[in-house]
Amino acid sequence: SYRRIPVAEESETSAGGRTPSIAPSAESLSSRLFEKIYAFVWVVVALLLERWTHTWRTLTRDERVVHQGVYFVALVLLGCMVTLWLYLNVYLPKFRGVPSAAAWDVYCPRAVPILSLCGISFG
Repeated sequence: SYRRIPVAEESETSAGGRTPSIAPSAESLSSRLFEKIYAFVWVVVALLLERWTHTWRTLTRDERVVHQGVYFVALVLLGCMVTLWLYLNVYLPKFRGVPSAAAWDVYCPRAVPILSLCGISFG
């Protein structure tokens, strides 16, 4: 769900100018835990659905899949989307210390438009 990122009034910069800064989020532990459990449930449901429908096996091994070229282009676009998602959601917070998605435009201004383009092309 959407959560507004609180912005502090102003903070000092080294040049003496004033710039807005992002205030730390005041999220409760129970709320964060609920979000993690909710995400885990969705992943489990997706895995069970794939196992029940045999989607991956059908798409990779079935001779009835007619448009193999389109399928493999879609797989490449999906790979690009997953790679960018991992960069934005794992690498930047863990290794670069980027606290929130509000700073993505600073570190990688083209990532979100590329993700959108891949999603539109893939979908």
